Amino acid sequence: MFANYFLLNLLNKYFILGVLISCSVVVFSQEKITVEPTAINSLNGEYAPVYYKNGLVFSSVSDNNESKSMTGLYFIPFKKNQFGKKVSFSAALKTGVHEGAITFSADEKTAYFTRTQSEAKELNDSITKENKLGVFRATYNGIDWENIVPCNFNTPEYSFGHPSLSLDGKRLYISSDIEGGFGGKDIYYSEITDGVCGSLINLGKEINSAANEFFPFIDAAGKLYFSSDKIGGFGGLDIYTSVFLDTQWSVPELLDSSINSAFDDFSIVWHKNGKEAYFASNRSGTDDIFKITIDYPAFTNCEELKEEQLCYEFYEEATLNVDSVEMIYEWDFGDGTKDNSLGSSHCFNKPGIYPIQLSILDKVIGEKHKELASFELEIKEVFQPSISTPDILIVGEEFNVTVKQGKWKEYAIENFYIDYNDSTITKNKGLSHRYEVAGNKVLRILITGRDVTTHEIKKNCFYKTITVKEK
Repeated sequence: MFANYFLLNLLNKYFILGVLISCSVVVFSQEKITVEPTAINSLNGEYAPVYYKNGLVFSSVSDNNESKSMTGLYFIPFKKNQFGKKVSFSAALKTGVHEGAITFSADEKTAYFTRTQSEAKELNDSITKENKLGVFRATYNGIDWENIVPCNFNTPEYSFGHPSLSLDGKRLYISSDIEGGFGGKDIYYSEITDGVCGSLINLGKEINSAANEFFPFIDAAGKLYFSSDKIGGFGGLDIYTSVFLDTQWSVPELLDSSINSAFDDFSIVWHKNGKEAYFASNRSGTDDIFKITIDYPAFTNCEELKEEQLCYEFYEEATLNVDSVEMIYEWDFGDGTKDNSLGSSHCFNKPGIYPIQLSILDKVIGEKHKELASFELEIKEVFQPSISTPDILIVGEEFNVTVKQGKWKEYAIENFYIDYNDSTITKNKGLSHRYEVAGNKVLRILITGRDVTTHEIKKNCFYKTITVKEK
């Protein structure tokens, strides 16, 4: 099964009688996920979609390929919320051998794609020689792709494919059956330096298993998606996700049945807004591309995030002129601490009501000479979730948002959503994000949970304004 996908799905076509695939809608407690087939699909089979300019690039069997065994790259534009006409993606990348699974740099001027390592032109020759796949690099000259070179890690004994480039263009994720892995096919990454692919580094046992892992996709926040046929999924190939925390990848999370099925589900790609994605599945009998649309709950009635103000500056303007060395000022902060200065800074340990006094002391007799001021300071406790965000950022600077229970007592937080105020929404992840435009950004965080008594889903929204400055 895997070999067919890894070799660009050369011969593996599925025909299942009596199976009808239509739009499916799954409504969770907080959001609605819609999965539906796209108008891209044909009997030829389509897979490995990726966002490019105003449309999608994907891999499909050539329309002119009678044997249905050679795949190539195609482009289909978005036009008025619909797909336009499918066209060949690039004349320069169309060679007659297998091409597919492509990824682009953020500026869309560099591409890494999968191609048969041998340049054999004859179909029968290509198949009988069991040519292996490799990853190639190309640059865009404004008209077409050029400077096509293989990555340094390619070797004729093994296959390499399914590239996915990180947002900063410094790391390329691929899949390979190269010797020394944990199973059949593993996921690796290569550091890119001046356009040159470095040695492959295995992602480790947290990601790879004794089975097969491939079709990696690294999203804009650094979250990894991949497919695996290991035991424990819904059947066939299933899509998993993981994040890199501290020094290792987290335990992969199996995407739920709203996306995964008992069939093969693979080559997922998420839009940077976090609201839509595309992936391939053979659940309809052939490899087809499906669209995922997520309708998040509304961010309404948001209250401003507040912090417990525990530190204060104390001073008294209407004071006596004390010239005598025997007289000193003393602040009594009402929490057992005092300070002998006219102007003082003090941090309290917790909220409460504190009686504040400023006095003049007679050092000789050690008694209060005169009370200059007294008042009560009330520090109110803030019953909000603990949400950590920066106050000021520079354009392009990465930052993280953390959301914890804190002193929120109404319900246990089950899920949280972050609206970054730049058309990007994420769920249950505050991974690295960056703003590309300066200005004041109103960051909104929606938390949800269940009422302990009624089990009713409840939600609350909070906001904080972040200032983003030009570089």
